[in-house]
Amino acid sequence: MSPSLQRRRLGRALLALGLCVGPAALLACRGDTTLTLPDRPEAEVVFSVFYEQAKVVAIGSVVPAAVLYSGGYSVTAEASGLEARVFFLKAKDLTEAAQDACAQVEDGPSRLACLAPTTNCEAEPASCLGVARIDEGCGDRAPLLESVMLQTYAATDGRLAATSGGADGTILCGPVVRPPCPIVAPGLVVTAADGFRCVAPVNQLGCELKVDLSRCGFDALEATLDASGGLSTPRGPCQPVPLPEGNGLFGNGPYFALDCGAGTLVASTMGTYLGETGCPRHGPGVFYGRTPFALYPGLITGVLPIEVTGRAPQLLISGAGLDECRATGCSLDGIDCSTECTRLCTSYNIDQCAANEWATCTGAVLTEACTTACTDTCERSINGECGITSGPALALTSALSPEADSARLRLDDVADGSQALAYASGQQQVWVAAGNQAVLANLADPLSQVGALALGFLSAGLLPGDDGSAYFFGSSGTEGRLLRINLTGSDPPLSADPVIALPELRQIDQAAWFNRDTLAVFDRRAPSPALWLIPVGGGAATAVGLTGTPTAIVALPGGGVVLGIRSPSGPHQLVRVLPDPFTLAQVSAFSLIPGLEPTALALDPLTCASPSGSGCRVLIGLARSERPGPPLVGAALSIGTGFFVTPSLLEVSMISIDQLVTSSDTVFAISSRHNGITPIHLAR
Repeated sequence: MSPSLQRRRLGRALLALGLCVGPAALLACRGDTTLTLPDRPEAEVVFSVFYEQAKVVAIGSVVPAAVLYSGGYSVTAEASGLEARVFFLKAKDLTEAAQDACAQVEDGPSRLACLAPTTNCEAEPASCLGVARIDEGCGDRAPLLESVMLQTYAATDGRLAATSGGADGTILCGPVVRPPCPIVAPGLVVTAADGFRCVAPVNQLGCELKVDLSRCGFDALEATLDASGGLSTPRGPCQPVPLPEGNGLFGNGPYFALDCGAGTLVASTMGTYLGETGCPRHGPGVFYGRTPFALYPGLITGVLPIEVTGRAPQLLISGAGLDECRATGCSLDGIDCSTECTRLCTSYNIDQCAANEWATCTGAVLTEACTTACTDTCERSINGECGITSGPALALTSALSPEADSARLRLDDVADGSQALAYASGQQQVWVAAGNQAVLANLADPLSQVGALALGFLSAGLLPGDDGSAYFFGSSGTEGRLLRINLTGSDPPLSADPVIALPELRQIDQAAWFNRDTLAVFDRRAPSPALWLIPVGGGAATAVGLTGTPTAIVALPGGGVVLGIRSPSGPHQLVRVLPDPFTLAQVSAFSLIPGLEPTALALDPLTCASPSGSGCRVLIGLARSERPGPPLVGAALSIGTGFFVTPSLLEVSMISIDQLVTSSDTVFAISSRHNGITPIHLAR
């Protein structure tokens, strides 16, 4: 070997060269220096840095520590006589730091692509960690926000010995955020000639893809994504084919078509929305009735994200049912509470009791949760106090990681349970449409009912007014009814305006504010589908004709509403109805993916914060109308006069989506009759 090459090659794993003494040596073999490796530290990842008078000259690869000790590691540089430092770190620490760095990435698909390699940092540490000169920065990688604990070794008398200090002159970077190809994480919306087929999850590491097509009935597809979004070197039963003519389902791309031997599938990347699903849960136990003959079958009728001073974010939930864990404790009459609750909650009663708690992804121990609730109720029942175990009620629970509700309020003498929720004046009071009553509740600890008025009809829901009042709507049995309830003081706190009767409607199912003075309502059972506009200050109600049955409604911040429509034929629709000074209302219809039906609507609170509503994103709960399968959450974007349904869908592990409720960067999908809540974190 020439002297020049000796100077350039600073290190080569010794066993690979076979020219240095023993396996415990590192670097400069055949070069200027031979260094002996230390006993292997308790760490799984290693990299090296070479210095010349404190200046970084070369940075070695990030590899598993096993590679270093088995003889597969080499570093080259332009100088000789350099100071070598070797850094070991634990894979667990690297994983946590990489995940923290990725969590700060604002763009949702980029964040998910960044997170993908963090599940395998020990085997592929270079995908989770890059080391660069500090003046070069991290480039396309996410900078690590927190320092990783490094075990530093430096050369002393031919040996690498433990020392203090870190990798001076360098910056530690996490996974790649911007690969040289489009990001198609977290998945693809797959359609065929007959409409929606599946959501195919994607595992993307750089530009290498693994597309899970099992939900479409096919094996996985592995391929490389090129800079324009095309597939190359595909591996699997599905092969790329030219896109069918006229297949521009969403108006923009990228798309690619696949022939899987049973017709052509079109895969569309999710560009504008999708989130990571949080842990699915059942609602509070008081809203859970397991048996079909239960006196109070479990249901959730309203969910309201609230902020209570001094507490973490909360969910206030209305509904009815039976808390079987607490009811079991109550039945023991205070006798041998701990022993009996333990026995019951670990034997035949566990299915009933434990089903109210969070799923196993929270780490909750269900038998312990059941036993705690049972024992607490049993011990309090010594004094004849069982608390609330059944019936219509409000429950307050944490929005972050609830194991059970923290406070409850029984709503007595309510025929059909509490129906809906809306804020009253301030953050400490809430309106409840409870059967044929208007109820005002105080959110201070403990929850308490501070006022009630008879409505004279059965309520279906309510909307808050600007002045702390509330507009309750429903049916008298033969016609729709609307009533404004006012806050008039503390004793008595409530008064009512005259009822507005709507003989054109048999009932009012849902309502939203069309503008400051007008409510938009619909009756989904009306023989002639229409959106009715009702001036709340007086005046005749007017109808805006629809081509299908309305299923959901949400108000836009700049005025107007968006409706979900079940069409009698063809794809189901979203319909946007905007105020118009000349024609009463401007109506635009937009088709959904064939095979999907809208069941619930909500606004993304961040993109819809502008009063004009420009760029407002509407979230959609969707049921499958053609094939069985779990429901989905999708999105549409309202921009000026345009409205775009985007290829963004997330399957939700629920039976149905009856309500969508948003708070900050979270949307809660609610299955009312099955007492299910799934938090979905919006990916920005």
